[in-house]
Amino acid sequence: MMALQAAPWHTPEEMRQIVNAAHVIEGVVLGAAAFVMVAESMAWFRQARFIWPTIVAGAGVMLWLYMLIPHHGLNQATAQWTFVFGDAQQRQHLLIASLMATGGWAELQSRRGRLAARSWAFAWPAALIVIGVLFFVHTQHGTGEAVAAALSEHRQIGAAFVLTGVLGAAAAYRARAAKWLGLATALALAGTSALLVTYREPPGAYETHGHN
Repeated sequence: MMALQAAPWHTPEEMRQIVNAAHVIEGVVLGAAAFVMVAESMAWFRQARFIWPTIVAGAGVMLWLYMLIPHHGLNQATAQWTFVFGDAQQRQHLLIASLMATGGWAELQSRRGRLAARSWAFAWPAALIVIGVLFFVHTQHGTGEAVAAALSEHRQIGAAFVLTGVLGAAAAYRARAAKWLGLATALALAGTSALLVTYREPPGAYETHGHN
């Protein structure tokens, strides 16, 4: 068991609220991206193909800012960053944010023709799959029961991310079937969004110095 690095300015209840809020915000943003993906698949408007990758990249940047902006004042900035970069769970959150931002950016540039190699079309699906794997092994803090419950839910979210990535890769590979595969990818991302929005840290999370 490793010692939990808890932010000294937050109680366990506040930590649960903060983490819940982050899941909800990211879920809502990815849900918006999923809706625009549906619009692209159904050919409702041409710019949809550029809008949803921008939303995805923005979701990653938003998570980075959510974690690193000195919310507690500049005098606490160093302590906040030490906590974020020093805790395994928070580092995973930063990695997930980086993958989302990079994957969305690569998808956008590929669609604009600025990244000509066809392999760039697989960057976003690959990012989704890696994010899914990270959810499977996501560090959890709290009592044994809380860790088990949170890990179970995170694995469901991880499976949804992996499924979305696999479908996205299939859509990139099978251009002729891109319409229905694109729609399937959008629906899978919408399901992932719903899991994120409805996720809540279980009772006991951040209550002890436990660690999975």
